[in-house]
Amino acid sequence: MKKVFSITSLITAVALMFLVISNPFSASAKDTKHYTGKEIFAGIFFVQGEFAKELNKDVDVNGIEGVNKAENKIIYAELIKQMDKLDSSYFEDLEKAVYNKDYIKTDELFTKGGKLLNESVEKLNASKIDNNAIDNVQGVAVFPAISVAFTTAAAVAQLAVAVSYVVETGVAVHHAVKFWAPQENDGTKLSKEKFLTNVVKVATE
Repeated sequence: MKKVFSITSLITAVALMFLVISNPFSASAKDTKHYTGKEIFAGIFFVQGEFAKELNKDVDVNGIEGVNKAENKIIYAELIKQMDKLDSSYFEDLEKAVYNKDYIKTDELFTKGGKLLNESVEKLNASKIDNNAIDNVQGVAVFPAISVAFTTAAAVAQLAVAVSYVVETGVAVHHAVKFWAPQENDGTKLSKEKFLTNVVKVATE
């Protein structure tokens, strides 16, 4: 009888341990969101999704002109799809680099992503825009938010204009505009390092 009781107690103890470990509301459980490479890229380059909101908690990203326009979201999705066609491993590589906290690799992949984005724009013929519209985007005022520049002009509401700016300058749409440009200065490099640190922190903590 004592042996039966011991076995029963052991089974009960194991069952309780399993419930505690698997219970999502237990004290030891950590409710963390795992972002895909596509979500990370879209959050940084297009200010889209939960990653963008977490990355910019002090900024109302929904208030940025054009971010939530339905037609823009469609083009964002098409650009991501085209990038995936050009390099099917890119977004997976980006995700791994971020979660491995490999800052150098992450930086390299964002640079590569900017080039893939430009190629995708050209593939989708989204770069054909009036030069006057391009000038309007280049001349807009910017304000810093977590070491990145947001464009605030109404012209950016038209994604074709913003995308054309990408093609002309080799940098990203909306977010992190100055970080992956062909030319950098020391101040930009320092800001980029801070930005990359924050990207990894948001994804992994």
